[in-house]
Amino acid sequence: MDKKFWGVLRGSVIAVVVASFLMSLSSCETMRKKFTRKKKKEKVSEVVPVLEPIVYENREKTPQEQYAFHYSLWKVWHKDLLTAVEEHENDKGERYLLEQLQVQFQGMRANVTGDTLRQIDELINDLNSVKTEMGKPSGIRSYSFIKGKLEQVGKKVRNDLSTKTNIQYK
Repeated sequence: MDKKFWGVLRGSVIAVVVASFLMSLSSCETMRKKFTRKKKKEKVSEVVPVLEPIVYENREKTPQEQYAFHYSLWKVWHKDLLTAVEEHENDKGERYLLEQLQVQFQGMRANVTGDTLRQIDELINDLNSVKTEMGKPSGIRSYSFIKGKLEQVGKKVRNDLSTKTNIQYK
C-alpha cells in the first residue's frame, strides 16, 4: 500500500505541474506576442491655432483711479516705513521705503491741480527734511524727529488728501 500511495501522489503532482504549465501557455495571446516590445504610438495633438487673436483695448485710467492707486500704495509704504523707523534695523531699507513714499507722492501729484498740488508739494518738502535727517549717521540721527515728521505727514495725507475728500483732479 505504501508503493501505491506514493505512485498516486507522484502521478497527481505531475498532473498538477503539467496542467499549470499548459494553463500558462494557453492565454489570450501567445508567449511570443506577450513579451515582444511594441513601438509607441505617436500622440496626435489637437491644438487649434488661433488665426485671429482677440485684441483687447487698453483702457485709460481716469486721474481719479490713478490717484486712488497711488494713494493706496502710499498708505502701505507709509505704514512699513513707520514700522522700520521704530525698529531701527536697516538704514538702507528705511531709505528705500522713504524713496517709495516720494514716488507715490509724485504719482499722486501728476493727477491733481490747484490747492491739492500745493499741499502735496509741502508734504514732499517735509519728506525731504526727513531724508536729510536719515542721511546723518545713525548715532547722530534723531529718530524722534523722523517718527514725528512721518506721523505728521501721515495725518495730513489721511485728513486732507484721502480719496474721500474733495480733491481737484486733472
